[in-house]
Amino acid sequence: QQKNLEILNLLNSNLGIGDILKLLRAVTTSSGNRLRSLDLRGAFRDWQTPHTSS
Repeated sequence: QQKNLEILNLLNSNLGIGDILKLLRAVTTSSGNRLRSLDLRGAFRDWQTPHTSS
């Protein structure tokens, strides 16, 4: 059990929303109030839309 987790980085992890929610629930339940930084940039690649140039 991880009780000292303060930083969680999921940068470009390309996970599904269900996977992210399960992971976040497990992390917040086990780490209590200690999580102070969460990086989700790029975690939901399936939801990102491609940029188009006009």
